[in-house]
Amino acid sequence: MHSKLAIGTLVFMALTAQTLAADISSCPDVSAIKSSPYSDPSLGKFAGGFKYEAISNGKKWEGVTAGTDDDYLDPKYKLKAEGFNQANGKLTCIYGGATLVVGEPGEEAYSNPFLKLHAPE
Repeated sequence: MHSKLAIGTLVFMALTAQTLAADISSCPDVSAIKSSPYSDPSLGKFAGGFKYEAISNGKKWEGVTAGTDDDYLDPKYKLKAEGFNQANGKLTCIYGGATLVVGEPGEEAYSNPFLKLHAPE
């Protein structure tokens, strides 16, 4: 009985350590991310956007934004890693930055950068 408990504890600790090994520092630096125009006609009015790719820490990272003419790598957005998620063996980095206000007073619009990069395992 004690040996089963000990083995179970060791397995749990090994899995926990593996999960904790990845964190926001695993995310690609913004300078490593490259963007290119992206289009998916099946998205209708949200068809246009950008595809983002990076290679970092031996992994290929990728993500897309749809329904926007804004490339979030533009320095005005001050893009930075803000979060990290690991689920089902997949890593996801979440990036955000400066919210921009455009347009005339009373008719202004907001552009809020949001980008997820995934690294399939």
